[in-house]
Amino acid sequence: MGHKPLYRQIADRIREQIARGELKPGDALPTESALQTEFGVSRVTVRQALRQLVEQQILESIQGSGTYVKEERVNYDIFQLTSFDEKLSDRHVDTHSEVLIFEVIPADDFLQQQLQITVQDRVWHVKRVRYRKQKPMALEETWMPLALFPDLTWQVMENSKYHFIEEVKKMVIDRSEQEIIPLMPTEEMSRLLNISQTKPILEKVSRGYLVDGRVFEYSRNAFNTDDYKFTLIAQPKIIAISTKRPSYDGQPCGNRQPFAIPVEGSGEGYFLLQIFISEQFSVLHRYPPGCERFSRLRLPEQRISHPQSLSHRQ
Repeated sequence: MGHKPLYRQIADRIREQIARGELKPGDALPTESALQTEFGVSRVTVRQALRQLVEQQILESIQGSGTYVKEERVNYDIFQLTSFDEKLSDRHVDTHSEVLIFEVIPADDFLQQQLQITVQDRVWHVKRVRYRKQKPMALEETWMPLALFPDLTWQVMENSKYHFIEEVKKMVIDRSEQEIIPLMPTEEMSRLLNISQTKPILEKVSRGYLVDGRVFEYSRNAFNTDDYKFTLIAQPKIIAISTKRPSYDGQPCGNRQPFAIPVEGSGEGYFLLQIFISEQFSVLHRYPPGCERFSRLRLPEQRISHPQSLSHRQ
């Protein structure tokens, strides 16, 4: 096998198997014992080879489950309000949530402000870990007004809260105001996400609104950055857009999509989307064909808005 150290030769062989498609993203590798027999080496050598590939982010080791070919990171489009399951639906992988806390608590001053409720109101407090297969992907902590969701259940939060809100409660979600914050994980985050406390993570802080203006949730999501990437799309010029949702005939294109405004010169068959972030800030990006049923758009207010990155938010 040449003059390379044995563990590097084994790592190269596994890398070649992945390149040839014999091992695909998400596939489990044979056990250490099986690899030891296959290559005729010690278990220490096998572990060195696997460790090298894990460090190179070619493989990933899931505690209590095994070693897998690393899957491509989830592209988290913050402009699209979709559930955890929906973000992974195109990968056809098993997802589930483990609910750690499900309780009703009084609303302190902070929650009153975030949820726009009073001191007499009570709120649901839910903490859960979101898994892809057996790997923890995100830690979510959510607060929701009890008055809006008196029938919320543990079983709902083991699945999709957005499905419950839209399909069961028949409420219409308007938007989510979000902030992305880099931070060092706490001991709890490190333990639940199975990551080092010395490695920075990203936290998404969001507040969700219904079309009638009521706040339906305040949440904090901590993401393992080995598994997620966040995408922002900026437009290079200033465009006049509406600060309010336009009235139109027909239904929005897709579930929870931002609304679309046809703009001349934005590209054949394309729409520009206004992404509402706050009262002073909005972002545009192009949306492909498929919203042709929008008609007679009436923009109630016009202003000039300059797209910019979230890092420029005041």
